[in-house]
Parts: sequence; C-alpha cells; structure tokens
Amino acid sequence: MGHPEYIRAKAVELRTERNLSIDEIAERLALSRTTVFYWLRDFPIDRSARPRTLAQLNGSIAMQAKYRRLREAAYEEGSAQFDELVLDPSFRDFVCRGGLQAEPQRGVGVQLRSCGGRALRPLDPPAPERAG
Repeated sequence: MGHPEYIRAKAVELRTERNLSIDEIAERLALSRTTVFYWLRDFPIDRSARPRTLAQLNGSIAMQAKYRRLREAAYEEGSAQFDELVLDPSFRDFVCRGGLQAEPQRGVGVQLRSCGGRALRPLDPPAPERAG
C-alpha cells in the first residue's frame, strides 16, 4: 500500500523548509527511514543552515587527532622499514601523486619511473640563497 501524496509533500517540506534529518522526519511522520530516504534522496540537507553542535565539533577534533596520530605512526613505521625493504628485489613502492613508481636500483638507491616505464631524472637541489 502506498502512502498518500500529502505525506510525501510534508516530508519534502520538513526537509527543505525546516532542514530536518531523515531520522527526524521519519519519526515525526511515523514512516520508515527507508521510505523517507527514498522520497528525499534528491533533497540534500543544507548544512549551512544547521550549525554543528559543540559535541559534533569536539568529536570531529578528536577524530582528526586520532587519525593524525595513526598516520604519523604509519609514516614512522614505513621509514623504519624502508632500508630493509629496499634490499628485497620484489619490493615496489608506488607513489600515487603524479603516477610515479619508485624502484630500487643497485648502487643508485631508488630510481623514479613514470607509470609508462620511462626513468625520470632526479630533481636538482635548490640553489643556495644569497646573503643580501
């Protein structure tokens, strides 16, 4: 059995004019979340009209700090293991930015290659600044 059209119109009104979430609309209209989501999938919530609460801000800050610590620990672990891994002939480290691939080379260290296989020349070191 379908719902009357006026209920769907009320759900759209609550979303667009009062900026309510799907959960809030479902509760007020005694509908399932799935039904409300289906009706409102083309009506995103306007986040600028609904400021974040202090709890949301604190949660966001805590989450950012947690993942910053995890990321830094992973970088440290990778740096600590690199000297050992680079000796393994099957080791390949793909650098996502710019589509580059770092490949260990005997006597050279690491050779950067484009994904097409062409070896790239290392960047020149920056010129020393002149005292002025």
